[in-house]
Amino acid sequence: MRARTAQAIIYVLDVLAVPAVAYCIYDSVRVQRAIAAAAPEIGFDSGIYYLLLASVMWVLTAIQIVGLKRGAAFRPHRAGMVLVIWFVTCLSLANVLPYLITRTLEAAGYQPCRDTREVSRVSRGVGRVYRLNGCEDHSVAPIGSVRRSQGSPPLNDHAPG
Repeated sequence: MRARTAQAIIYVLDVLAVPAVAYCIYDSVRVQRAIAAAAPEIGFDSGIYYLLLASVMWVLTAIQIVGLKRGAAFRPHRAGMVLVIWFVTCLSLANVLPYLITRTLEAAGYQPCRDTREVSRVSRGVGRVYRLNGCEDHSVAPIGSVRRSQGSPPLNDHAPG
């Protein structure tokens, strides 16, 4: 691959990382505003915060630019350390932010309910609906329970499958 093509690909990935990180910020602000407005239902997906890992591309680009400008004075072993620290920080944030937001929702009186409109998960995390007045609606079920039809035997949510 030519150097110019590789550089163009890196810049495209940098640009694609912007909306991924912006969406994480937007979702956090959206949930906080919904709590402040006492919305009756707030959707929350804890898996989207792994999109923060896309920002690792920014660090790679910064390391490349610094390496090109400094030439022989560039210390690549420090660049690797910076990259690892940024990666671990993003991974930590992807786990801690959903925990903090979940605690904030529960402290505000919201109850976690399964979003039964969500058929399957292809990403890490849990898609839930947080309801202010519990899970009375038939489109959502409380966590730990499974809706069943009349006459069906009870189902165990935690059975090995």
